[in-house]
Amino acid sequence: QAEGRKETGTLNIQRHFEEIDLDQLREIINQLERRFQFVLTDTSVEELIIALAVMLKRLSQGRQMDQGDSYTHWESRRMNFVLQYLKERLAETWGIEIPEAENLYLSICLRGLRFHIPMEKERTLKEKRERNPEMFDAVIELLMDCDRKFSLNMENDDELIGSLMDHLECMILRMNSKLYTYNPILEAIKKELFYEYEVASYFMVKFSALYQFKPKEDEIGFITFHMGTSIERMRQKAVRKYTVSIVCTTGFGTSQFLKVKLGSYFPNLEISKVTSATRLSELKPEEQDFVITTVPVALESTPVVQISPVLNEADIKKIQKFLVDNKENTPEPDNNYRYLKQFLHNEITILDCDLKSREVIRLLGGRMLSEGYTDEGFINSVFERENLSETAVGNLIAIPHAFEGHIKKQGIGLMTLKKPVSWGEEKVQIIFMLSLDAASQAYI
Repeated sequence: QAEGRKETGTLNIQRHFEEIDLDQLREIINQLERRFQFVLTDTSVEELIIALAVMLKRLSQGRQMDQGDSYTHWESRRMNFVLQYLKERLAETWGIEIPEAENLYLSICLRGLRFHIPMEKERTLKEKRERNPEMFDAVIELLMDCDRKFSLNMENDDELIGSLMDHLECMILRMNSKLYTYNPILEAIKKELFYEYEVASYFMVKFSALYQFKPKEDEIGFITFHMGTSIERMRQKAVRKYTVSIVCTTGFGTSQFLKVKLGSYFPNLEISKVTSATRLSELKPEEQDFVITTVPVALESTPVVQISPVLNEADIKKIQKFLVDNKENTPEPDNNYRYLKQFLHNEITILDCDLKSREVIRLLGGRMLSEGYTDEGFINSVFERENLSETAVGNLIAIPHAFEGHIKKQGIGLMTLKKPVSWGEEKVQIIFMLSLDAASQAYI
């Protein structure tokens, strides 16, 4: 199962463990969650059930782990309590003594789990580095590499660094113990979070080279959520902030009410000044982006939004509409199309092609090479990227590309096929081959 893509469920493996009731194992795990106040993902519960069943069957046959001198991983007091409680409950239920030599196996199983509510509180970044300085420094360096390639700022995201360290430590433990992890929503991740998945793929290729293993799509899918969360945090920070002044004539209480209420509905509004209608002359255009007022006013150089003193639902919608309609905040409807169009060129476009396999990569890639968009290593790099994870994104579209480098000139090769071809588990009829450098400033 370590190399497969099928999900292993407890229902179809019960027959392999005739002496072990898997439902009893599930109940013990539930007791463990309640006692130590953590919550596992459903997939991790199933994985732990199978791992424990394997151990119990092995022990019943008189075979136990050979721990030797290899186990040097430090465990926290809390993990030791969890480990001891689990061993006691297993021994009590099946009447099998769990020897100390199994601590390594159980510890790896527990550390390889994924949580909704974690077993242990987050450690500081300093503590995480002290625990594994080599991996910590590697993660920072790789995030900096990702930032350079994708124009991000993940190296300064402490939450991302912490979550990545926890996940990667567990992942290495699982891999060293040949414990396979299944990602039940991998295909949805690849389609709905394509950009984030690409960042995670780039990170994992670099990380796996350092630790000498071949990254699996399932693990890349899990890393995608960490990257996606960080990117979303960056997007939220990048939301435009507006400086506004409030014109109010009904007293301090009303103005304070409006400040609090506006802040709760519009966190991107910064209230710079509160004044009355009789002092409008004091408002300088450069001091605010627009004015919110409870009375009719007219200002020559500053937009005005009039609302009621109670800020009702209609007022909230009025402010929302103003922000959406603001030309500086919303691009023209066809801007995205115009931006894409500048990368499409006749010399790297092949229409109505009759090829019947992914060898279209060689044909389109060869055209892009001959036209000076890529270098000699581009096509092989594209195939390497496809071997890691197919680039079909649904709706009969694929976007093959190299991982890094090989770009001499910015462009997008376009190929359409007479009939769809198989592209991994998808069908594809339109291919956009990317010769793009995310760090380039040429088209920004």
